[in-house]
Amino acid sequence: MVTNQKGMILDWVKALHGKKRVHELIDRDLNDAFNANQLETAVEVVLLCTQSNPSLRPKMSEVVKS
Repeated sequence: MVTNQKGMILDWVKALHGKKRVHELIDRDLNDAFNANQLETAVEVVLLCTQSNPSLRPKMSEVVKS
């Protein structure tokens, strides 16, 4: 059950990223007090690190450089 929930969240993030709407991931209570470029970078790192094929995932040393 937990795996399905994680998959659903990841699918949602992928869909928002594909539609260039990652800002919808941010808590509304922040009142737009976030850096959009940092958000985009964080989402891209998350998507790279959660690829289903482990050989396609970056090494942590590569992630830290992002």
